[in-house]
Amino acid sequence: MMRNWFLALLMMAFVLIIPSMIEVASAAASTQEKEIEFPLSITKAQQKTIAIKGLLSIEKTEVDNGTVSYSRDSDNVTVTVNNGTSVGGQYKYKVKITYTVNTAPSLAITQPLDQQSFGMAYSIPIKGEVLDPDTDDKLTVFYQVDNDIQTILKSVNSTGIAEVLEGEISLSELPRGKHTLQIWVEDDKGAKSEVIQKEFRVLSSNSILSILNTNYVGTEVMRPAFKKEITGYSLSVENVVDTITVTPSTEEAWSTLKVNGTQHDSSTESPQFPLKIGTNDIKIEVTAEDGQTKKNYLIRVTRLASKNTALSNLVVSDGTLTPAFDRKGFEYTVNVPYGTKTITVTPKAEEELALIKVNNVTVSSGAASKPIPLQVGSNSVGIRVTAPDGETTNSTQLTIIRGANSDARLSTLRPSIGGLSPSFTSDQLVYSMDLPNEAKELRFTATASDTEASIRINGNVVLSGEESSGIQLNTGDNTISVDVIAQDGTKKEYVVQVKRAVSTNNRLKAISFTDVNMRPVFSPHTQSYVGTVLPTTTATTVLASTEDTNAKMKINGKDVQNDEPAVVNLGVGQNVVIVHVISPSGEERTYQFTITRPGSSNALLADLWLSIGDLDPTFSSTVNDYTVNVGSEVDTIQLTAIADDNHAKIKIKGEFYGSGETTVPFPISTGKNVFEVQVIAGNGVTTNTYSITVQRELSNSSDLKELKLSYGAISPVLTNGQYNYEAAVPYSIPSVSVIASAEQGSKITVNGKTIPNGGSSSSIGLAIGSNTINIVVTSPDMSKTSTYRLLIKREAGNPSQSNVFMVSPIDTQLVAMFTNPTKDHVTGELWRKGKKEATATSRSNTIVFGSNGKRISVMKGEVYTVKITYRSSGVTLQETVTALGSADVKASPVRELGVQASTPTSTNLSWKAPADKTPATEYTVTIYNQSTGKRVQSVKVKDEFYQFKKPVGGGQFRFEVQRLDIHRKPSGIVKTSE
Repeated sequence: MMRNWFLALLMMAFVLIIPSMIEVASAAASTQEKEIEFPLSITKAQQKTIAIKGLLSIEKTEVDNGTVSYSRDSDNVTVTVNNGTSVGGQYKYKVKITYTVNTAPSLAITQPLDQQSFGMAYSIPIKGEVLDPDTDDKLTVFYQVDNDIQTILKSVNSTGIAEVLEGEISLSELPRGKHTLQIWVEDDKGAKSEVIQKEFRVLSSNSILSILNTNYVGTEVMRPAFKKEITGYSLSVENVVDTITVTPSTEEAWSTLKVNGTQHDSSTESPQFPLKIGTNDIKIEVTAEDGQTKKNYLIRVTRLASKNTALSNLVVSDGTLTPAFDRKGFEYTVNVPYGTKTITVTPKAEEELALIKVNNVTVSSGAASKPIPLQVGSNSVGIRVTAPDGETTNSTQLTIIRGANSDARLSTLRPSIGGLSPSFTSDQLVYSMDLPNEAKELRFTATASDTEASIRINGNVVLSGEESSGIQLNTGDNTISVDVIAQDGTKKEYVVQVKRAVSTNNRLKAISFTDVNMRPVFSPHTQSYVGTVLPTTTATTVLASTEDTNAKMKINGKDVQNDEPAVVNLGVGQNVVIVHVISPSGEERTYQFTITRPGSSNALLADLWLSIGDLDPTFSSTVNDYTVNVGSEVDTIQLTAIADDNHAKIKIKGEFYGSGETTVPFPISTGKNVFEVQVIAGNGVTTNTYSITVQRELSNSSDLKELKLSYGAISPVLTNGQYNYEAAVPYSIPSVSVIASAEQGSKITVNGKTIPNGGSSSSIGLAIGSNTINIVVTSPDMSKTSTYRLLIKREAGNPSQSNVFMVSPIDTQLVAMFTNPTKDHVTGELWRKGKKEATATSRSNTIVFGSNGKRISVMKGEVYTVKITYRSSGVTLQETVTALGSADVKASPVRELGVQASTPTSTNLSWKAPADKTPATEYTVTIYNQSTGKRVQSVKVKDEFYQFKKPVGGGQFRFEVQRLDIHRKPSGIVKTSE
């Protein structure tokens, strides 16, 4: 019982421990199972031995009946079973053995091939695969050559898959001949692959020459002396040596040779190689027995050139050599006539490669030189021959003697002006010319027929073909001689008779004025000039001269000689100087010089005052800066300035005023106002500026000066002390803006929101019925506040019955005008004969149909319907009005223009709107001073009311109102007076 318990515990331990052992072992070897069956036997204890190749360990034994044990001897395992239960007095056992085996590695070789040859200077490449199904075995690849030392080729760790095998075996230590290679792989557990055997041959890699000779026997030697390690050599041979041979010998008999690319036997003489002048390369290629190792040898043979410089013949194109040509002669003479202007020389060298130069110009042997120009007399021609060696030279000298010319004729004779009579020919010797008086000198260009002939004109030497110096001409007859002297001394004379006419020149040559800036720069052909002088210049001195010294001259009617000073007095303003020039033939020319002498440089004021207030300091001509203090009630001011010089000009605020003239009223703001009075002296250059600073006190007034609405009129008219006003608007006006102005510097709020002084509030929505708007004014000095209450009554009504816009057609557009004070988004549609023709949008009070590129033919007599839809207070309204197209007409004028109220400081104007008033209607109000006739003011207004602020000093005024309207011509002007 105890034993069975112990065996069960041992088995449990075996089951728990062995799996982990198997897992570890399986990483390096293969775990397998094997079953052994024992046949029926009456023997209770039985035994059987089996062989397991590559057995590493027995992991487990199991029996289906009884007990089992084993013993191991290398790869042999003996299994013993016992204690089984008998069946019918017989025993039967089945045993399962779990064991681990080591798989032998395998080797496959793809290179080298069997019976392959290699040079001893190279290596045998080894390529193949190593395979061990067991992982993590240490594999070592061994090789052995000719049963010599066993050598490791490569070591790897097995991964269970084929591993690439690459390596090489050096052949440097192996002798030439046949060899045997063995290669195999072993793992670290003693398993070994089959041994692979390859037969190979080692070939010599020697590609060296042992001897290298040539057949040359001259004085030169090959350099350097032959050594098998040196591959490059040079050899110079004489010019007479035109061929050469070489005899190369290899160090080993099994090496092969090529000489200049042709196969050649070692130690035999090559064929004859022809040598050209210069360098010739002989190449010897040695190939070792292995067919791979090669060495190239080079002999550079230089054949020297010839030193022969002799000529074999010499010919000239004209004349005869003296003495006759001889290859040993080096000096010759040739005589040619004057008519021979050029000559060619044909030399021929004995050596074909010799270089020939004639007068330093290369000539091919046996060919003519370029034509050589010949001058009269002796001409030297040099012939130089350089031998083919490029160093040896020799010279031959020719002397060509050309005869002189006797031609003394001219080929051309041209005067610088005019023409010869008769026309020039070489054989005509006498000519005549008629020239005008302006021709003061004459030049001739004479060209000799012979370039060697000389020319003299009136005794002065002149080069052939070049213009002579000027020959001065007297009035009347002049004789000019042209002499030609030939090369041999022959002389011929040409004569020209020149007649010069009397002068008609009536031009000034030069003129100058002292202290005058004259424009333009003087030209004899310009007859009118202007000039200026300083105000202090009272006279100028004139110096003038004529082009013709025989002409007469008058300055302001007085006869004056050339360069004779003439004094002309200058007054203020323009001064005219007249110069008359009369030619010897009696023709007259007039020059006019207008000289302006400016006025004074005095730019001072004699007096200066303002319409109100006193200057501080008291005015003085030499004091330029002043200050004037005025009260807050003064909103305009006028200036009066008197110039010290009556010719000076006065400029104030960009406008010119006469001396003592009062300016228009200038508005002044609260605080500092600067006025500049610029005085421009009578000379127009000198200026002087006076500066007046007007300091206006801050006002304590909180009264409004203006109060109006964007639509409609307030009632009553704005009056000081009145703070409650009313206005009425139709139902079609959903909102209004308030326009208000007060003293400059005042603060204005409308319903609690500040607006610009004189500006407009934002749109204020109006309910049906009464709407109260509060306007609060705070004085500039912050001491007073006034509140104005404006009650606006918006009438009730049906929007569809309100005619809020009109339609005005022109040639290709149709304009719809409507009220839109809140700048709402408006959509318009144009309909004709029940069909919609166009759609447009706007945020103003106008929609133009036809402005987006689509033309609309608006024709007189056609009926158009315009529908507009606009948004206000979140409600969309729609109006439909039918308009009859009509031609552009003149706008009708305003009605009942009149003065409603007039005070010393202001005038209120009002008028009635024309019956066809549109939302686009505007009015131009123009106001004139009735005493002076000057325009005082011109403004544009939208309402039928205007308050005119009178300038300081008052006066009587005339008022004009003209209506302006879109697509209508301006109306007639309506007038009224105070």
